[in-house]
Amino acid sequence: MTDLLREIDEELQRERMAALWHKHKRAVIVAALLLVLGTASVSAWRDHALNEQYRRSAALFALGSRPEQSDKALAEALTAFAKDKAGTGHAIPAWFAAAAAHRRAKDYAAAIAILDRLALDQTLSLPLRRYAELLAAQAQFDLGVNDALRAKLEVLAADGQPWRYSARALLGLYHARQGGAIKAGAIYRALTEDVNAPPVLREQARDLARYYALQP
Repeated sequence: MTDLLREIDEELQRERMAALWHKHKRAVIVAALLLVLGTASVSAWRDHALNEQYRRSAALFALGSRPEQSDKALAEALTAFAKDKAGTGHAIPAWFAAAAAHRRAKDYAAAIAILDRLALDQTLSLPLRRYAELLAAQAQFDLGVNDALRAKLEVLAADGQPWRYSARALLGLYHARQGGAIKAGAIYRALTEDVNAPPVLREQARDLARYYALQP
């Protein structure tokens, strides 16, 4: 099941990047064109703002590029960075990265605390808040499953929710952990038959549906 969680985690990252590209691709293309056209027509203030953005991006990248650094130390550094850059576009990615580092360090409670705060941050878009909720639910598996986790996953798995397919995969895993092989199999069969579900997730669901069909 650890491999399944890792695969779902990787799929979530791919889904998130695809969603962010779909939402912001025009802005990214425009920004790239501005850089290609040069700075001749850009004001001194805009130059300063861009330089500041580059500086912050470089600082955030540098934090994650120290192979000798432990995950615990990285989580602390990212937390300090996020607090220092509060209100900027770099704070939120730093918080998400800090939560991931805490989880790798097996400090699941700290990871969930960060993600819960992000999920309640009304300045974030709904997909980002729901993404934080989904990651918090995923981290909860490392601490143990309970009714509260099931209730959260059921909300995230509802029709119209931005991360519903990944939430449904986790909901299937929840039922499997609770001894509900029949319920888990039904969830994975439904994912397999849903043509709108991500292809990789449908593939995983197909294998899991077959597996649970053989369980007593």
